[in-house]
Amino acid sequence: MNAPLTGVRVELFGAFSLRDDQGRSVKLPARSAGLVVAYLALHPSGAPRAEVADTLWPDSDPEPARAALRTAIRRARMVLGEDAITGDGRLRLTLPTDVAEATRLQRARRHAANADEALRAAWAEWNIVRRDLLVDWDDEWIEPLREDAHHQAYECGGALARLLEERDERDKALEVLDGILVSLPHHAEALEHAMRLENALNGREAALARVAEARRSLNGNVGMALPDS
Repeated sequence: MNAPLTGVRVELFGAFSLRDDQGRSVKLPARSAGLVVAYLALHPSGAPRAEVADTLWPDSDPEPARAALRTAIRRARMVLGEDAITGDGRLRLTLPTDVAEATRLQRARRHAANADEALRAAWAEWNIVRRDLLVDWDDEWIEPLREDAHHQAYECGGALARLLEERDERDKALEVLDGILVSLPHHAEALEHAMRLENALNGREAALARVAEARRSLNGNVGMALPDS
């Protein structure tokens, strides 16, 4: 029985990767092994074996899909150890993941005792979730999970920008909002907040230019008034 590698962490924001406790890349012998690891990382409470097989091998009949899953799990365990994936009818990944860390930081931010704690948690969360989920994969099952990750990023970024503005760090707040608007130019709340900060930092002309650019990118479908201050 293989012993699990020490400190291997699964990273799904950005490109899929595995890293050991020295920051070195850990490679799996087949993409199918990575698919299983990623799927279970995105389902931290576990997932039924049949669900995993049917989702990852949708074009296969049930028996071939389950056989492919068994092979993928075996290949993952060859590198990560037998205990990395546990369960029989219900499979669970036991490795730490950036997805779980982002969820922990989200809770810490929302339930922080004070603004300083909230800001520390928000920065750490933002530095994870600002990247697209599994950016190098285009499997159909990832899309709804990617949308969920986008919503977390937009919510986190908005909260972080507000916390920064409260500390009069408006330039940093604007940078965070721009990070949201790069991926979602029509995010109304982020755009309105960014426009207000642009107006305060750089004047009315700069704010008007930002609105004009947004209108061009969205075929004119931006209707908001410029704030007085």
